[in-house]
Amino acid sequence: MIVNIVSPCGGQWRSALAAQLALSLAGMYPGQVLLIDGCSDEGAQWQLGAERSTAYDLGDALCGRCCTGDAVYHFGRLDIMPAAADDGDVRARTLTGLLGELNRHYRYVLFDSPCGSWSFMTDVAAASDLTLLCTKADEFHLGAAYRLRRRLPEDDSRCRLVLTGYSVRAFRSGELWSIDRSIDRVGARLIGVLPEGQTRNGRLADIACVSIAKRIDGADVPLMKLS
Repeated sequence: MIVNIVSPCGGQWRSALAAQLALSLAGMYPGQVLLIDGCSDEGAQWQLGAERSTAYDLGDALCGRCCTGDAVYHFGRLDIMPAAADDGDVRARTLTGLLGELNRHYRYVLFDSPCGSWSFMTDVAAASDLTLLCTKADEFHLGAAYRLRRRLPEDDSRCRLVLTGYSVRAFRSGELWSIDRSIDRVGARLIGVLPEGQTRNGRLADIACVSIAKRIDGADVPLMKLS
């Protein structure tokens, strides 16, 4: 399954979601999950604390400067393809072909999509099995997410919403919209909420990613109760 992870603009926890979701799926299917870092700032790799151990990257694989497998390195149970050093090497047409090739070898291929070009994101979404649209639940970002949603696959099963950085405190103060109102504003079915905060068991957002991974895999998992 190809999972494309997008956001209408930066600062929406997209790379954090990509990294933690990849780890969660790899925990369920060791060696069967590939995370492709599509952002030149290598945000997903930074979130994981992963230092690349290959001389090649996504751009090299796309331009034929190496075999596809040479641009993949192992990070525990997860495989990672580093971001291209040159953004000019990454074009939607060649990328979608590479995603299709890799999809034959992995159970899950996750792509952390750069937010700079909406046309690029929508082209990749068209070739993906599932697109996760990440946004914070404030008025401005929900409006941007709505405009991006209109360009993504219409089928609800292929485009799902992830609300990020959510807190009940911010909702009560009026900084954030309610979850139900956010869903209505964007026009996409919710698959998860990444809350702010920490527990003795770790960051709430990381715990929530485990539940999102299970939902993607077909399990019926209730939403985390926020307080």
